[in-house]
Amino acid sequence: MYNENMDSLISIEETGDLFSTVYSDEQGNIFEEPDLAALGRSWDEMWEIESGDMIPMPEGSTIVVLPGRRSLGLEYGRGEALSISTYEEVSGK
Repeated sequence: MYNENMDSLISIEETGDLFSTVYSDEQGNIFEEPDLAALGRSWDEMWEIESGDMIPMPEGSTIVVLPGRRSLGLEYGRGEALSISTYEEVSGK
């Protein structure tokens, strides 16, 4: 869980089969960050996304970029959520 201003997280434990974080750049290119576990979020709660949380993408669905939004991923081993702002900053590519 994280604090009220959502700037930092309190310990999140790694459990089960986790998915990698995926995110996009401003051009709509989609990237995977295998060093960060995907996080789900609902208002003031965050959790690691596990296989039971996922469904196949429905036919006709599209993936869209939400401008001004930040992707978060859980750093394996540390239980800390990190914000992804650009592909270069996270992966050094």
